[in-house]
Amino acid sequence: MVDSTEVEIPERIENELAKSVQDEDYNLNWAKEKYREKLAEYKERKGNGTSEEALEDGALRVIKSNVLTENRTTGEVEEVEIIAIGHGGVRQWNDDDSGQFDVLIGFGLVNPPGSKPLGIGAFVNKETDGVDPYRLRNLFRPGNELTGTYSVNQYNADVMKSNLYLGNSTEQTRVEKRSDEESISIEKRINLMRKHTEKAEIVDLPQYESVDVPYGSDIKRIEGQVVGITNTDNATKYTIADDSVLDRSDEAPENVFDDRSNVPGLTVWLQDEEMLEYGEDSYIELYGRIGVMNSGQYCMNAYGVLNSPLDEDRHVAMPLSVDNEPSSASNDVIEEQDLSDL
Repeated sequence: MVDSTEVEIPERIENELAKSVQDEDYNLNWAKEKYREKLAEYKERKGNGTSEEALEDGALRVIKSNVLTENRTTGEVEEVEIIAIGHGGVRQWNDDDSGQFDVLIGFGLVNPPGSKPLGIGAFVNKETDGVDPYRLRNLFRPGNELTGTYSVNQYNADVMKSNLYLGNSTEQTRVEKRSDEESISIEKRINLMRKHTEKAEIVDLPQYESVDVPYGSDIKRIEGQVVGITNTDNATKYTIADDSVLDRSDEAPENVFDDRSNVPGLTVWLQDEEMLEYGEDSYIELYGRIGVMNSGQYCMNAYGVLNSPLDEDRHVAMPLSVDNEPSSASNDVIEEQDLSDL
């Protein structure tokens, strides 16, 4: 068991913590204590196969997110309209008073009241507020139009293509899907999703890496063909090839393609097994965060997978085969998936 009191905090991490609590009017000693606890937990859970820097950065992201979440639930609770893009799966967070609880972070386009511009919203839905995260998995499917009650604040993220809003659930939070009669057309919804997310080409993936903003909210988009599927007890992923792979595969850096696939392609981790709807040879659209795993390989964490009706001549939905039923996962697959945390 790793003793959190013996965890040393590097100067670069302490500087980041200081900036985070200064912006949000929190106590630095509190943040350092929480950081030590989270880093000790990461070291215990991920073992010796993960670099020290990756563990430190992962613990830092959690504390910065916690500061944002706790401090931004005091804003005015408003009803907002959301065009869902996807979600990060149901996760467990720690609470000092009640132990662990379920959380789902949903992503979508939102236009908050007060003449604020349309932008990407990250919506934190906590079980402790009376929200059912498992029910929300289906509501935050790409293209759904929702009405939700959240405490919403704008986040300064000039480095992103879109404006960014952070929404937090409260005891008043309710989320419902709007009827087709109340909604704009699915074609308009998808066009808005595309307008506010940057399309990435796999061969040139390093230039599309998502920036470090709360909850992995710098969402990118990839359109491509499913050339491989891995579905185990602990890991669910696609291998995706787009036009750039088919036409310019020799130009790709070595750390872009999945080296365990028989054909060149990008590893796309699905945050929830229910996202695995399409079989090999499907041509689909994926929304998520692009980053680098501890192994040095690029990947996407997919929040949403869509067979778009806008491109019926190209998008194809093929059925899953029985070979995609869950089986045992090897340790290296589990390890890489853990390192692609939000």
